[in-house]
Amino acid sequence: IFTVVKPGFSPATYEPKPSDLKKIAKANLYFAIGVPFEKSYLKRFKNVNKNLKIIFLQKGANFVTLSKKGGKKGKGIDPHILLSPKEVKNTILKNILNAFIAQDKQNEKLYTKNYLL
Repeated sequence: IFTVVKPGFSPATYEPKPSDLKKIAKANLYFAIGVPFEKSYLKRFKNVNKNLKIIFLQKGANFVTLSKKGGKKGKGIDPHILLSPKEVKNTILKNILNAFIAQDKQNEKLYTKNYLL
């Protein structure tokens, strides 16, 4: 397990280093959270590793609609589901759990037990 965007770096401007791409070339799973650099790099990651399974952690999330001034609903959504404990458990962790089980069915009980903690 490794983190592509290192502490202290911005996910809005991060560019993976060759050493990151070497690690991705050996990875089984990539957990995408929707940070800006992923839009341009996910295709590159798949080019480096054709067998890489990309798991979109925001899949199934209940996003908050952004409001305009005066409380009117806006057109965009707030992508920061990491700030909602409910969304972290019900969406992000559930997507991670499902990915681990799909990758390693033998340890399903262990993954499920840890998820429920």
